[in-house]
Amino acid sequence: MHNSDDKSCSIPAGAALIWTIGTMATGAAISGPRASAWLALLTCAAAAVLTNGVGVLATICRVTLPLAAGLLVVHGVVNPSFPSTVTWFGWFHLRESGLSYAVTLSGRLCIIAAGLLLWRYTKRTHVLAFFQSIGIPTRALCMLAIAGTSLSLFASRGRAVQLAQQARGLDLKATLLARFVALPRLVVPVVTASLIDAEHRGVLMEHRGFGRQGLVLPDRWTATAPATTVSKVLIALLPPIAAVAVRCLQ
Repeated sequence: MHNSDDKSCSIPAGAALIWTIGTMATGAAISGPRASAWLALLTCAAAAVLTNGVGVLATICRVTLPLAAGLLVVHGVVNPSFPSTVTWFGWFHLRESGLSYAVTLSGRLCIIAAGLLLWRYTKRTHVLAFFQSIGIPTRALCMLAIAGTSLSLFASRGRAVQLAQQARGLDLKATLLARFVALPRLVVPVVTASLIDAEHRGVLMEHRGFGRQGLVLPDRWTATAPATTVSKVLIALLPPIAAVAVRCLQ
């Protein structure tokens, strides 16, 4: 989720929710490498159309390709539960059924990633207003708002710590062992500052009445139009419809 002043965000929260539920149901229902691959390609194309760009495709590839490569190696070569189809040099086993299984899992991961990454193109205030309009409790909305605002804060704090440690002589382009040894110098300051910030936020929210009856959200969260009755009914019916569809397709 982006800030409300980001002009590139144009996906309504209701559409993102329906898209996510649909992709989750599709990823759970598909079986077979061919269907998985084709549905993954169609889902990625639809995500690119919904976001008016190909940036989401690059993000999906960065998320899923490393996992897909690992699945192909583990199940297509290493996993002994799948029978060996071709053996090279007496020790390299190629497992066709394992490759099919890995492709199916990779397609599911791609579809799920496409479903979740669409939330990056929504406005944070619109998402909170939409969830409030469909009856999500105020406490849950407050926790969601804190999580959304904290992500950018942690990212900027991590970059600041990284630059500060580099200025003190930390070489992030050294060997893997050297970077692993230097990891506490990057992680500990970020975690310590985050814990202090969480404590300050908790005290501030308690003083403002969080956890008491009658807590209301700011007006800027409720400025958008509430969901209609039809959309509420549709959203309520989507989970059982998806469950029935998955059961029928199995």
